[in-house]
Amino acid sequence: MARNQMTHTDIKALAIEASDIKEETWSGGMDMTWDEIERFTELVETHTREHCAKMLSEEGWLMAATLVRVKK
Repeated sequence: MARNQMTHTDIKALAIEASDIKEETWSGGMDMTWDEIERFTELVETHTREHCAKMLSEEGWLMAATLVRVKK
């Protein structure tokens, strides 16, 4: 099973999605509110859960993939 990690680009895209940052004017620093940080962590959690579920599905572990996708 191949290990596939989030890239810098993935993390940047999630941070931009979670906040009011405009990519075209972003200087690279992080100036996020607590609400935006919470939203960012939720996006990372969702991305990670979906990646794990996809890998499980590809290996034939369909029930495990379904359980991973169910948020507690």
